[in-house]
Amino acid sequence: MNPSLLSVILVFLSLQLAAAQSTSDITNGMFRADVIEFMEPPRGTLMHGSDETLLFADGTVTLLKGKVVSCEGSSPRPSEGNKPLREEQSPKKEAPKPIPAPPPPRQAEAPPHPVAAEETSVSDWQTDYARASADAAQSHRYMLLDFTGSDWCHFCIKLDSEVLSTPEFKSFAASRFICVKLDFPQETTQSADLKKQNAELAKTYAVRGYPTIILLSPDGKLVGRQTGYRGNGPRKYIEQLNAMMGAYEQQHAAR
Repeated sequence: MNPSLLSVILVFLSLQLAAAQSTSDITNGMFRADVIEFMEPPRGTLMHGSDETLLFADGTVTLLKGKVVSCEGSSPRPSEGNKPLREEQSPKKEAPKPIPAPPPPRQAEAPPHPVAAEETSVSDWQTDYARASADAAQSHRYMLLDFTGSDWCHFCIKLDSEVLSTPEFKSFAASRFICVKLDFPQETTQSADLKKQNAELAKTYAVRGYPTIILLSPDGKLVGRQTGYRGNGPRKYIEQLNAMMGAYEQQHAAR
């Protein structure tokens, strides 16, 4: 073969081999000398302070302090041990913590079981003496008989408003007494049977004036009596009734 032709072929092959080396094979972190040895002498260079850009046929390679940091045209491959720079990610916003549900409201404690109306209210006075006697015997409570003139007797009205209808007396009487009103009104209409019952009881207990309070034991025995009202209020009246019951129970226990 003609030596001159062979020389042309070798030059052509070397140019093709150099062209085969492209910037796509450049890796981050490669030194400048390695880049030139791997590729070919650059066509030119650009300096930007400490940065240097090598100009090649298929792109440019930028070096910082003599090492590859970026490549235009084809991105440089990361070298082993040199991981690609990670994109700066904005910090993830934590999902708002769920607001805990408020504890269920506490249920109000149930009030104490109410006592039957006849045990708590002295305002509902009984008028049937026979029924009241049976209730007293069954519940083992004293009987409180109120002989009164409800619509004409001045001291009867005062006793009712200042003592018998007060919360203090009602609370005291609720668990102790079966209360019976034996009324002798002048304006209020009563049945013939009720008038007869009240008159007979007034005769039985020798009632001479109003108001008269008769206190009986659960089995119907006389415990004590209080005639009139001196205006001393509920506390004093309660003390007098307690004294009556205390004396009766002491005498009854001695037998």
